[in-house]
Amino acid sequence: MKKNDNKGNRSSLSDGYSDFNSSRKAIYFSIAAILSYMIIGTAVFANWVDGWSTVDALYYIVATFTTVGYGDLSPVTPGQRVFGIFFAIFGILVLGNVALGIVFDQLINSFQKTQSDSKKSSQDKFMSK
Repeated sequence: MKKNDNKGNRSSLSDGYSDFNSSRKAIYFSIAAILSYMIIGTAVFANWVDGWSTVDALYYIVATFTTVGYGDLSPVTPGQRVFGIFFAIFGILVLGNVALGIVFDQLINSFQKTQSDSKKSSQDKFMSK
């Protein structure tokens, strides 16, 4: 039987991934999606809601995105409230998309690694006969 290509029994960080760059891209996309959501929300609420500073708007966006909702800041006019509702729903979709993207990326990598290991094992058995 063929020995593992790793030197000794050490394993590297990328041993469990068939495509480490794909995982990295998924993480970068996730970070970009969350940052975009926060930047857009902060800009809209800081410029649209009277009396809110940029820090207040960012605080409201983070509290809404994380579903904490302290209630100390809230949109006042009906238009602002409707926008806040849709922005909160959009935040849930962004967070769900990020989470599912990372989970599915890990599942695909795990499946590909299992297939590769199975194929290699079959080839090793065939070659040893």
